[in-house]
Amino acid sequence: QPYIFGREFTVAVLPTEDGTDSICLPPVEVVPFEQKEQFIAGNASGRTFINYEPNLEDEVREKIMAHVLRIHRRIGLRGMSRTDIRVQDTKVFILDVNAMPNIEPKQSFLPNIAYYNGITYAELVNRMVKYFVYQYVQQEIMKEEIA
Repeated sequence: QPYIFGREFTVAVLPTEDGTDSICLPPVEVVPFEQKEQFIAGNASGRTFINYEPNLEDEVREKIMAHVLRIHRRIGLRGMSRTDIRVQDTKVFILDVNAMPNIEPKQSFLPNIAYYNGITYAELVNRMVKYFVYQYVQQEIMKEEIA
């Protein structure tokens, strides 16, 4: 597959506070310490840091968030996910959808993105529990309606 040049971002999707839906948090930029012609995050090509407030036009930020939430729902993900994207000018390219993102509280992207957006680790876990309880109850209601 061809290499897609551009800026790399990662975007977290997690349950709403009441657990009835999913929301997309603003994208964070994955920035290499050393600029290279081609950069592959997570690869031996170099270390990165996270820019929690990347310089993005509002239109591009909204486009990223809409695409990520749409793909999360379209492929049937539930609860949370983390999507890696690359932006070239105003074009958004989905690189990878992580359906089971790591949630180690100190080193993992998703809980750190949530924390930056005012969601503590305890609240993140709480949201996940509420979401799956809500989903379970909805399935039970549907079973009763069918019966």
